[in-house]
Amino acid sequence: MTATAVFLAVFALPGALLGSIVFGRLSDKIGARNIKHRLTLIAMSIFFLTVGQISLFLVPLPELTLEQGMNIGGLFVIPAIWTLGGIMMIIKGFQGIYDINQPPVLQAINVPEAQGIITAWNQFLETLGRGVAPLIAGLVITTTGNNYFLAAAICGVFGLPGGFMWWYARKKIDRDISFINNLLKGRATEIGLKRNKK
Repeated sequence: MTATAVFLAVFALPGALLGSIVFGRLSDKIGARNIKHRLTLIAMSIFFLTVGQISLFLVPLPELTLEQGMNIGGLFVIPAIWTLGGIMMIIKGFQGIYDINQPPVLQAINVPEAQGIITAWNQFLETLGRGVAPLIAGLVITTTGNNYFLAAAICGVFGLPGGFMWWYARKKIDRDISFINNLLKGRATEIGLKRNKK
């Protein structure tokens, strides 16, 4: 348990920071040019997350005794641990890209009064997905006879449609934003007319 905590602190935490800070600034810069770029980043992050998670199970791990597994210093001299850590860092980085770019897109295509409920539903579905995922993964692992790589590949298929849908949304987003902007302009004009009448 301690070794896992150290592993996550050494590799996952820097990846999360990289994804949040560095990729956050980069995403804002790219997204400011055209919101379609945010959709591209979201789709790319989903594809890379899928590949990264499957790649974790390609790394051959050495057989360790309980004592070797408890020896934190000894773990970090094993090349496979560094490979796993590098993949974990990349995964966390791409997770940050997804998390950063999604809210601005949802904000741009929804009217202000609907943004709260849209965000709530989005978070609910993501939380539900994260909660159900281990159950599905366990069932797939059992069904495949504990073939972890095959199970990871099958589970990865569940994520790919989301990436394709975000990519497809690039075709529709300009129309959706234009609709929202026109609606808000119409409301502003109506409010201005009411004020002038008073």
